[in-house]
Amino acid sequence: TGVCNVGESYELLKERKKTVDFWKVVGVSLTINFAYSAIIFAAPYYMNGIKSENATGLTTNCRMDDAILFDLGVVGLADPIACFIGALVIEFVGRRPTFLTTAILSLLMLTPLYFHIGSTVTIIILTLLRGLLAVASWSSNVLGAEYFPTSVRSFTSSVVAFCFAVASIIAGFVVPFTYTVTSDLTTGVLQVLSLVGTIFLWLLKKETKGVQLEQ
Repeated sequence: TGVCNVGESYELLKERKKTVDFWKVVGVSLTINFAYSAIIFAAPYYMNGIKSENATGLTTNCRMDDAILFDLGVVGLADPIACFIGALVIEFVGRRPTFLTTAILSLLMLTPLYFHIGSTVTIIILTLLRGLLAVASWSSNVLGAEYFPTSVRSFTSSVVAFCFAVASIIAGFVVPFTYTVTSDLTTGVLQVLSLVGTIFLWLLKKETKGVQLEQ
């Protein structure tokens, strides 16, 4: 029955000429959610690479367990704060401008990580990235719900949720592997996926602000 429903839902998308938009949303969900999940996994690695001077004057790395706790306790606060601000902004400027702006800013914010800058700046960048990508990741859920007719909305929302899970699992394997090669490779992968996700978002031309849910 589930397979039949999937087939029927996709046929309805074809009838409404929404298949191209559907695959664009899938592209957004896979790429942006990968970048969002990857920055969560990568933040402790970046912080573990921060050099600091201890009481004896020796330069040491931040301990990995401290980095993970800091990521969960401090950097993680960027998620709810950014989504709260995003929820306020989105009603004024619209869905498309909000999501495009956060995706482009996150793409640009990754660049300083190539230069292995000081600890304070790195933590600020990671916090901003976490917040920006949280809002950009949220975009796929909004698009999956608002961009399609009510008759297929449960199907498209389920596909978006599935894409998020797949992207998170892949990111969990990719980040440790790339970071063992070099942190620049991790940053590069994040930047490429953010760029692809931004392109998919840009290709979605329709603005759903002010449009009735049934429309």
